[in-house]
Amino acid sequence: MSFLKPHSPSSHQRLSQDCKLENLSVKEDHLLICRSGYQSVHAQLLTVPPWAIGFVCAIAISYSADRFNARGLHICLASMTGGIGWLTAGCLPHDAYVARYVCLCLAATGAFPVAPSMTNWVTCNTPSLLTIPFAIALNNSSAGLGQIIAQWIWLPGEKLQGYPTGNFTCAACSFYVAATAVGLRFWYGRMNKKGVLDARGEKREWSY
Repeated sequence: MSFLKPHSPSSHQRLSQDCKLENLSVKEDHLLICRSGYQSVHAQLLTVPPWAIGFVCAIAISYSADRFNARGLHICLASMTGGIGWLTAGCLPHDAYVARYVCLCLAATGAFPVAPSMTNWVTCNTPSLLTIPFAIALNNSSAGLGQIIAQWIWLPGEKLQGYPTGNFTCAACSFYVAATAVGLRFWYGRMNKKGVLDARGEKREWSY
């Protein structure tokens, strides 16, 4: 069970990531756009830009992270950007719809792109080929917990306040993911310097 060691990209990091991802994809679009007064086709069209921005950023960040073997740095920067979007949205007045929509698009750059890089990070740093399926399953199983949390942080009584609990929770999750990514980046660098062996006792370069 060596893939459960603390130096592995953690499931609690993935839980935080999926909590804000679920909020972006299900809750925030509905709460913001419906409260703006748009209905039917117009409301549906307004959900497209955040997804489109997230998709483009996910492809670009994933490619760059793999190209330069710097997943921790890319995850950190993307999560920080998304956290700023969530934090700003929570501080804005509830009726500042244009500004909050811009914040939603900004948050998308930190929610969607992080997930594939985190999964790839887990795959690259499993101590052996046999542990890859178990490590990925453990990592992805936390997604369900994150989705459950996401259903309870948008409090109906905070509608006129702009749902600060939901936005600030997502911001906290984003900054937590960024902090753990930085920590893991230095941890893997330290493992490389110390020449830590894999589960088969062979020397390898750990991805960071």
